[in-house]
Amino acid sequence: MTDERLGVYRPEEHIDNPKDYADNKDARQYDPRLRGLIQPIELEIDPQTGMVSLFSTCPGTEPAEILRAFARANQMASALLMGTRTK
Repeated sequence: MTDERLGVYRPEEHIDNPKDYADNKDARQYDPRLRGLIQPIELEIDPQTGMVSLFSTCPGTEPAEILRAFARANQMASALLMGTRTK
């Protein structure tokens, strides 16, 4: 296992509470692939999506992308239960 293969844990992946990500320090000091501090505006609710702004604006976390990910996970779970495999 290498650092590159392991990857990084980004605040938009920390869906339960991104507010105190990296102990409120600039996480880029640990790994340049990470982002800086969460800004208060990012924790506000986006009235268009009903999501915290951080999740509605970060790449890969747009509402449509999240719905696609859930649909794919549901498809894979269904295939597993049915004894088939999906790509």
